[in-house]
Order: sequence, then structure tokens, then C-alpha cells
Amino acid sequence: MPFDLSALRSSHDEFLARHDAMVSGALYDAGNVAVAETLLHPGFTPRTGGLQKATKFKVLKTAGGKIVRLRNDKPYAGYVEEGTRPHRIVAKNGRALRFLGRDGNYVFRRAVNHPGTRPYWFLNRAQITAAARLKSMLEAGMRRCSSVTY
Repeated sequence: MPFDLSALRSSHDEFLARHDAMVSGALYDAGNVAVAETLLHPGFTPRTGGLQKATKFKVLKTAGGKIVRLRNDKPYAGYVEEGTRPHRIVAKNGRALRFLGRDGNYVFRRAVNHPGTRPYWFLNRAQITAAARLKSMLEAGMRRCSSVTY
């Protein structure tokens, strides 16, 4: 029985095209899930929402394939993500720091000892949620891609 190599090549090309489209779609969906996770479940009480809205994703081509890169451009995002150790805050130019005291009145100080902040890991948790979604989408997508009849 003769073997039709051109039909096999055509089916393989179709599989590769379906696979590439499926992986790209799954990566974009995972990026959107990560961004939505930071908006819906930040793990802290947002003040303005600016930190969560600054979370973006990008699908990048690498030598090994494609990846999703999640990032936040706010300068204080790393401090919220990883927390801070106790540190001293000193007013600039000899001026004073102003903040609300426990009694509700403003307090003025040249320097304060900040107790530090706990980490919230909002980007890390978003990546974990997106990775779980990506895994399930890739598993389902591979089943669909491999159902091509040869």
C-alpha cells in the first residue's frame, strides 16, 4: 500500500498552525487573567486603584518559544509586593514630615522610624492564578489540536 507523504506533511502543517494559534491565544488569556486578578483580588485595601491599574502583560517571543511577562511600572510596586524592613524616614531639606496622628490631628516630625510593611505578593499570586489557567487551557487546546484526522 503506497504511503501519501504529501498528505502527512499537509496534516502536520495544519497541526502546527493550530498549535501555534492555540498557544498564542492561551498566553494572551493567561495575561488577561493575571491583570484581572490584580484588579479583583489585590490582597490589600486599595487607596486609589492606581497600583492595580498599572499592571500590564506582554507576550514575548524567546529562543525557546513564547512567554508572558507581567509587570507593574509604579515605583512603589516592589515595596507593596515584597514588603519593607523597618527604616528611618527623614524630611528633605530640613523640612518636616506631616501625617495624621492617632488622635486625628496632624503631627509634624523631622524624622520617624517606620516599622516596615508586610509583603502582599499581589503580582506573584496573579502569576500563580494565571499559570493554573494557562495549564488547563493548554491541556484542552492540545486535545483539540491533536484531534485532526490524518
